[in-house]
Formats: sequence, C-alpha cells, structure tokens
Amino acid sequence: MAGIEDVHDIVQQVQPDVLFCASMWTEDESKQIQQIARNIIPNIRTYAVPHGMQVAIGPDATVEHVKSKLVEILSQEN
Repeated sequence: MAGIEDVHDIVQQVQPDVLFCASMWTEDESKQIQQIARNIIPNIRTYAVPHGMQVAIGPDATVEHVKSKLVEILSQEN
C-alpha cells in the first residue's frame, strides 16, 4: 500500500488527469495529498471520498457515491 510519502513519485510517474483520495485518509491527509498532486499537475482534478465512508456504508455504496460525483469532478476547473 502506498503512503503519503509516495504520492509525489506516483503522480510524477503516472501523470493522472484525476486523483481520488480513499476514505481511509483523514480530511487533512486528503488535503495534503491533493496539494502534492497539484504541485506536480496544477490542473489535476481531485476528489476526496469522505473519511470513513467505506467502513460506514461499505465498498459498493462508496463506489455508487463516487459515481454520483463523477460529472461534478470531471467538470472541475482548476
């Protein structure tokens, strides 16, 4: 499993258009991850799944949540 210390190298290597932060990360950790990604790719679209969501409602419901947010995420102007 990758940690926050790995975000820079992974984003640098993969060059994603969208970055999702899993619900395992706290709000502060997600903000840190998103900032690291924006330092490399200023226009990257990001979304942080609310902390603890997968544990609270399960993986299938979390996937449905993310799917319900996709249009909004992909419409982001950074």
